[in-house]
Amino acid sequence: SKVVILIVISVVCMSIVKAQEFGGGEIAGVSSSQLSGDHLGGFNKLGLLLGVYTNRSLSRKLNVKMELNYIEKGSRNPENNLTGAHEYSLNYIEIPVLLQYQAQSNINIESGLYLGILMKEVESYADGVIVEGNNPSNGSFNKTDFGFCIGLDYSISNSLSINSRLNNTFLFTPVRAHASGAEIWYNQGQYNTVLSFAIHYHLQ
Repeated sequence: SKVVILIVISVVCMSIVKAQEFGGGEIAGVSSSQLSGDHLGGFNKLGLLLGVYTNRSLSRKLNVKMELNYIEKGSRNPENNLTGAHEYSLNYIEIPVLLQYQAQSNINIESGLYLGILMKEVESYADGVIVEGNNPSNGSFNKTDFGFCIGLDYSISNSLSINSRLNNTFLFTPVRAHASGAEIWYNQGQYNTVLSFAIHYHLQ
């Protein structure tokens, strides 16, 4: 399965981290997401966030960090009361690259870019119909999701930190074009927006 593949990649990455004497660790948390243009509002789609990271200090207050994550995105109709609204489950392998600035001794501000690779897509209709994979009637999702991320990392000990982050697809690289083809310069299609909350365990 895809999760097993991620675990294997994680083990390899951690071996490289130890060999190269970079910093590194593991990530576990939850994602809360929405998908623009689905006639739904709010971060109602909850999912898993699992991964590993490596980092290296560039200066006393600046670090560069790269992650390899499995993350679940999409949207959810919590009351199932909008007949025209579809729910989406989009599972990605995602690689964020970030710069972290140490604002205080235990607080890092981070920002950067990410590339997501779509592993699975499921579209659910209000009448119970479920379509897994491409849905030509509404247009296919792109295999990649490219965007930016900003966040805060709060250290609670030498080994643990709490990370909160906002991810959003770039304006001109939507994850799916409008089904009607009515793109305009500031709205090219559908975009993922994700709030994530995770625990980062730092390997010693």
